[in-house]
Amino acid sequence: MTTVLFVGHRNASRSQMAEAFLNHFAQERGLPLRAESAGISIGTALNLFAEDIMREVSIPLIGQHPKPLTAAMSERADRIILMGQGVCPPELPGSRHAPVTCWDLEEIGGQPMEEIRDIRNEIRWRVERMVEELVGASPTSEESASPLTPSEALSRQCHSLSDGQRQRRQALLRNLLPRLQGIEEISEGLLLRFPAATVIGSEVMEWVMIERSACPFLTVVLALEAGAEVITVRMTGPDGTREMLSPLFAGRNPSGD
Repeated sequence: MTTVLFVGHRNASRSQMAEAFLNHFAQERGLPLRAESAGISIGTALNLFAEDIMREVSIPLIGQHPKPLTAAMSERADRIILMGQGVCPPELPGSRHAPVTCWDLEEIGGQPMEEIRDIRNEIRWRVERMVEELVGASPTSEESASPLTPSEALSRQCHSLSDGQRQRRQALLRNLLPRLQGIEEISEGLLLRFPAATVIGSEVMEWVMIERSACPFLTVVLALEAGAEVITVRMTGPDGTREMLSPLFAGRNPSGD
């Protein structure tokens, strides 16, 4: 069993989300992985916004509470992840500890919900990539892991983006998602609607190109609805594409949808 320890500032939001994602993926796929989380200082309660946005992706933080970082935690971990601003680099307790990685993540406190969703999605993406790495390094992973769902299999076919591409993707989504006018589930994927403003159209095109560079199996068709001043983006692909894309839009309830 491989143990990953996520260390946050107060263990009230980012580290709790990372712990929940990893334990969810491990349980869902039958993987020999477990996560813990702790804070270098201790918060009084979980961040309510963090609880809300995790419920949006059906991974509630039920029963969780902030925990202080202890020597026992750092010594039993096989990998330690520091959750970014306010954390990197801390002094870790204990006489020995596992390799440490710092994730450059913004603090959630004081951020609007759209920003918090971006941080949640970034945490999910990083945890999924780490799970792939850890499972690939485990000699027993093929024997112990459950079969992948179609969406999980597709995610593994996607290429990692560079830091610059990921940052630009986040910036584009930060601008585009509040302007999303409709989301429709279709059999092969999703149909999105945006207002047909020139600036928005160019940002949609750039975002689509980044998504296709990461996941070449995606088929994307952009169209202008006659007389409606709406750009439609039809994103389709193999079985599992809709489920793979849906978390990106979790919690968005655009008007008119």
